[in-house]
Amino acid sequence: MSLQNQKSQTLLDVRGLRKIFGETVVLRGLDFTVAKGERIALMGPSGSGKSTVLNCLGGIEKPDQGEILLSGNNLATLSADELAGLRRRTIGTVFQFFHLLPTLTVKENIGFPMELAGWSQEKIRERVGELLEEVQIGHRAGAYPETLSGGEQQRVAVARALAVGPPLLLADEPTGNLDRKTGDAVLNLMEQLSEKHAVAMVMVTHDERSTRICHRILRLEDGVLAGPPEEERKEEETAG
Repeated sequence: MSLQNQKSQTLLDVRGLRKIFGETVVLRGLDFTVAKGERIALMGPSGSGKSTVLNCLGGIEKPDQGEILLSGNNLATLSADELAGLRRRTIGTVFQFFHLLPTLTVKENIGFPMELAGWSQEKIRERVGELLEEVQIGHRAGAYPETLSGGEQQRVAVARALAVGPPLLLADEPTGNLDRKTGDAVLNLMEQLSEKHAVAMVMVTHDERSTRICHRILRLEDGVLAGPPEEERKEEETAG
């Protein structure tokens, strides 16, 4: 299904998002939506509130005002158990510093979210095998994170984030700890997997080059979205 056809399928609906820490107003009422399979870059200077937005979208922080609707579920009204369950099923996260579990092998790191979700061992083995092939890291399946390069670790992290088939991927500076060539390869991989599995993505980045895989850019300044979002990148024009 093309992104154009997915536009009517809103996955994430953010309404009047406001967040305050002490006397500091970090987010001042954000409104935006993300469609199924849509990739959005969130940019802005340090301290503008980008990480806070991701934390709110991921259910780590609760908004002080406003709503975050994910697949029709209002995150603010869910109990702790309901929120944890929804996050496990619907949200994958990729971090700048990978955050792999050092005592687990590559295949065990990828399988860990499925363990938490209660999948059978047979289903986990099958899914891990698929993901190892998709991120092209099968030859390191039994390796531990400390023996991997940065690019290999991030490939494992991407596979882990997509393990249970979430419809939403949150990415916090996913290439920030990688050199340019390796970062480009990881971005290409994320784009391919997003397209293949219709996974939406909200990516925080300081790097304009990283936005090439996104359909839109939201620019955050002093807790507000600065101006209208950029127009959808017209894939039809570049293709035809």
